[in-house]
Amino acid sequence: MDVFDKKRLARCHISHGEVHVATQVVGFKKIMLFTQENVGAGNLSLPQNEMHTTAYWLTIPALFSSI
Repeated sequence: MDVFDKKRLARCHISHGEVHVATQVVGFKKIMLFTQENVGAGNLSLPQNEMHTTAYWLTIPALFSSI
């Protein structure tokens, strides 16, 4: 949404700014605690969870090759 600060590192940029994050759970899986055995799974219909916050992120440029 907005960049507060941006600095160049070796071949990338590190930025700090305002972001909007949205997540949504669409299913679940049940597993046994010690054996990790799959004992069930299912779909869920939950509303999207949204959060307005600040974050740091790293921007890495695409690598170009002559393939």
